[in-house]
Amino acid sequence: MWKLILKLIVMQPQVLVTHAKKYAGLVTEGLEYILIACRLRLLLYALSAALFGLGSVCSAVALLLWAALPVLNPQHAWVLLMLPFSLFTASVLLFVTTKRYKMDPLFQSIREQFDLDMQAICQPYEKRKNSVSSQCAGAKQHLKPSAQR
Repeated sequence: MWKLILKLIVMQPQVLVTHAKKYAGLVTEGLEYILIACRLRLLLYALSAALFGLGSVCSAVALLLWAALPVLNPQHAWVLLMLPFSLFTASVLLFVTTKRYKMDPLFQSIREQFDLDMQAICQPYEKRKNSVSSQCAGAKQHLKPSAQR
């Protein structure tokens, strides 16, 4: 199989340059996706923590107001409970949503493109020699990431 790749490199070097540029583009695209996804998760976690902190402060203020005002109008007492409760609820919902946010496997498009390239390299020679196709199959298994084995 390595002879086939070397022959392809010698006979058509522009194909190698084109593939290198395309793979660099795929890596850049993958890194941008990872960066955006990590920023989003970090932002949601920070917002959840900020809401939790604000809810804690509002709970303390509500407790102090409840203790400081001996005669509290019962019609407006629900405000002292609802504001901290709504902040805590929003914080928990953001945290759970962020935890459930699934990210795609890293560099999946590069793996798929590599498999397509290996098929394109090995396919014309499968009919001629079975040993070459078995070498290509062995190379595919050797180059796959350990998570997919």
